[in-house]
Amino acid sequence: MSLDKADLVVRKAEAQFKELAPQVGEDQELALQFWAKLIANSKVVVSLASAHHGSPAAMVHRVSIEHFAYMYGLVNGVITVEGAEQQFKSDIHKNAKGLDSAQRRDDRAGRDVLTQENRQHIAEFLGNTDNQVADPGISVYNILGALDLDFVYTIYRLYSVNASHANVFSCRWNPTETEIMMLLDNVKDLLEIAGLVWRKGVGNSQPA
Repeated sequence: MSLDKADLVVRKAEAQFKELAPQVGEDQELALQFWAKLIANSKVVVSLASAHHGSPAAMVHRVSIEHFAYMYGLVNGVITVEGAEQQFKSDIHKNAKGLDSAQRRDDRAGRDVLTQENRQHIAEFLGNTDNQVADPGISVYNILGALDLDFVYTIYRLYSVNASHANVFSCRWNPTETEIMMLLDNVKDLLEIAGLVWRKGVGNSQPA
């Protein structure tokens, strides 16, 4: 797909969001936010590709796939808002534990990285049993697998290795024009699928 056509696809998605978003029920608000992120990221992908920054474009598109997965998963009932919020809380708790552990190592080395105020906030957060939630195991892999979209996960992993993670591949990878066109094709595919989902579902209690 050419850059001009990709730009038109993004503009169409933006117009569709503007049209349909006011009609979406409150029960789909989180899914709608993921759709908005998908469109915004796709716009950035096209801009980066236009500026010949192919690898960063692929890195952003990888995040687009994550937003697409959560949007589609919520819309189809593969995951719930409650489950997504629990996953968020679980991830926050893990990060807080990681910060606390890292600061303890810094203390032993005589380094002050966190302020006393931040240390206190972390200690209070970790000490609150309400913040200790079970990990529901929600992941892009599990969502796309449940939706029978394993091929999308394959694309996700390829961009993870080639563009997002620090390794020899990502260091050396400079996508060819053909690879850029394939990236833009995938941008189009995800936006069109998302658009069909919401076009079909508006007016119902839950898109399908």
